[in-house]
Amino acid sequence: MKKIVKIWEIYISVLIFIQYFCIAENWKEIEIPVRDGKLLKADLYSTDTTQKKPCILIQTPYNKSLYRVLANLPPEMISSSSLFDLNNYNFVILDWRGFYANKNASKMNYDRGMDGYDAVEWIAQQNWSNGKVGTSGSSALGLIQFQTAKLHPPHLVCSAPFVKDYKNKYSDYYYGGDLRREQTEQLQKLGFLTVDAITLYPIYNNFWKLLEKQNDYPEEFSIPMFMCSGWFDHYPSDCIRAFQDIKARSDFSVRNKHKFLMGPWSHSDLGLKNQGELEFPEAVDIPSNMSKEFYDFYVRDIQNGWEEKPVIS
Repeated sequence: MKKIVKIWEIYISVLIFIQYFCIAENWKEIEIPVRDGKLLKADLYSTDTTQKKPCILIQTPYNKSLYRVLANLPPEMISSSSLFDLNNYNFVILDWRGFYANKNASKMNYDRGMDGYDAVEWIAQQNWSNGKVGTSGSSALGLIQFQTAKLHPPHLVCSAPFVKDYKNKYSDYYYGGDLRREQTEQLQKLGFLTVDAITLYPIYNNFWKLLEKQNDYPEEFSIPMFMCSGWFDHYPSDCIRAFQDIKARSDFSVRNKHKFLMGPWSHSDLGLKNQGELEFPEAVDIPSNMSKEFYDFYVRDIQNGWEEKPVIS
C-alpha cells in the first residue's frame, strides 16, 4: 500500500509539473461560498461561460490541479468519454475542505456533505449553468457523492459513485479481523477514524455497530444512482450490499432507476485493458461509456435507452 501511495504521489507531482507547460484555455479558478462563510476554491471547465449547460461536480481530496493536465490532452488520450465533454457539459472540480487549495478551510468533524450541497446549489445559480447538476468520482470521490446526496440539494439530478459504498464500518479497517494498517493510515489522512481510535476496538462490538448505524442512510437518497465495482476492487461485496440497500430502501420514486455495473477491474483501473497480469480487452471503457449514457439521460434529457438497460450489468 505504501508503495502504491508513493507511486500515486509521484504521478500527481509529475502531472502538476507538466501543467505549467500546457496552455489551458478552457478552465479558470473560482471561489464557491459555503454556509460557514468560507470560500472554497474550485476549477471551472467551460468553453463558453455565456452558454448555459448542465454541470458535473467532482469533489476531490487529491488536488484539483491535476485535472488541468487532462483538460489539455487531445480527446483520443482521455480514457473517460464523459470527462471534459465540454461541448455538452461544464465541469467543476472542487478540492475538499482541508486539502490542497482549501487546506486553510479545514474544520474538525465538519460534514463535507454540506460543502457538496452548497457547491451544487451555488453552481445551479450561475449564468453558465442550466440548473442541472450531476456528480462523479471514484473511491473517496464516490463517498462524498453519497454524503452530498444525503442532504437533498434541490438541483442535484443524479450521482455516479464508483468503487465505494456509503458506510464507515469495521470491514474498512479490519479484514477478517486483521487490521489493514497501511490502508487505515491512508484513510486517516482523508479524515476517517484515526489509527489510535481504530486499534482500541479490534473486535467487532457495540462501538462498530453504533458507528455503522450512524452511517446507514439509504432512505435519504432521492436521485438516480449509477454504481460500479470490480472483481478485484477493495470493496466489491460492500458495494453490492450497498446497492441492494439503496434499491430496497431509497425514496420510492427512484428505486427502479438505480443501476449497478460489475466487471473485471481493480480499484484504480476501472475500464482499463490490463489488470495486473491479466487482460480484458472486451471490458475496456465500459464504465466511462455507461457513465456518459447515464449523464446524458438524466442531466441532458437525451432519450438514449438508458432506462431499458439491465439493472445489473
